[in-house]
Amino acid sequence: MDGNTQIAPAAPAAGLPAAQAGTDPFSSYGAKVGQQGTFLTFKNGEFMFGQDGKELPLGTRLAANVAGLRLGWKRWFAGAVTDDFLELLIDQKPIAPRNTLGDMDSALWEIDTTTKQPRDPWQLTNELTLVDNEGETFIYATASKGGIGAIGRLCKAYGQQYRQRPGQVPIIELATDHYMHKEFGKTYFPVFNLVDWVDESEVGGGAADWVDESEVGGGAAEVAEVAPPAAPPPAARKARF
Repeated sequence: MDGNTQIAPAAPAAGLPAAQAGTDPFSSYGAKVGQQGTFLTFKNGEFMFGQDGKELPLGTRLAANVAGLRLGWKRWFAGAVTDDFLELLIDQKPIAPRNTLGDMDSALWEIDTTTKQPRDPWQLTNELTLVDNEGETFIYATASKGGIGAIGRLCKAYGQQYRQRPGQVPIIELATDHYMHKEFGKTYFPVFNLVDWVDESEVGGGAADWVDESEVGGGAAEVAEVAPPAAPPPAARKARF
């Protein structure tokens, strides 16, 4: 949720599982990674992660697990999630009506620190897993209009291309935009630009797993198995995205 930086349990290796006949590799990836990773938030035009609020610069490229997108309700109390009713979008399960969740008495709600008004503990949330080119996993969970809109636009771009790109993962570039709010003035919102695609086998691991085409003899980009002693220093490598 935007504005709440949390660290989930340590993630396993973030690489995609091998595709199997009759299965969706993106679904398999979502099942493997789940909610594990460092939570990524967006506030005042900046992407931040970790308990110390480190900035993830605009222009950063990340592999996006769009087909592992989860959405539904989360319940918050005292800055922590008490209930998580998120489901995979691809499962097409209906979202429960708000009035079936309880907590309907606004007099008992916490006060929002920004609006100074009672804040519904149940937030309709989108949650997207992102992986950088060193294999670090980020979880972007948002209940804001701007955040959900950013994920929606990414889903639209993804939906127009993914059938023609089996076994590939979309690469997004972090960006931001803004509009003028009549009460709060200049208001920023995140943008996830779909800029490239890579083979699922190229996602995850450390920097040594991301190699330049010249290292595998030209032609289509491949992942080369390089023994650690022979690997060039990280600064000499070119990230795949």
